[in-house]
Amino acid sequence: MSLPKKVKIGWKEYKILEQPPDEALIDGGTICYGQVFYDRQEIYINKNYRKKHKKATLLHEVIHAIDEQYSIDLKEEQVVSLTHGLMSVLKDNPALLRKERE
Repeated sequence: MSLPKKVKIGWKEYKILEQPPDEALIDGGTICYGQVFYDRQEIYINKNYRKKHKKATLLHEVIHAIDEQYSIDLKEEQVVSLTHGLMSVLKDNPALLRKERE
């Protein structure tokens, strides 16, 4: 399973781009798992990691985008905690993600 090509957050639609580390994935000399650019509406995911890490990274960046979109003002530690918590809930409750038949 690959990552989706885009994600809609509020009225914005973010492109999801998997790529090797470059300027978009380097912050203060540190290689990042992912990065969100609000003005360009793009989420970059480091393609050098395993699928599990990419999915968690995407969720982490989506939480950052939600935070920005709705002016929640989360701290990085809160985003990390929410990411871990939501990944656990989604893994342990796969029915939450299943589409219902109409």
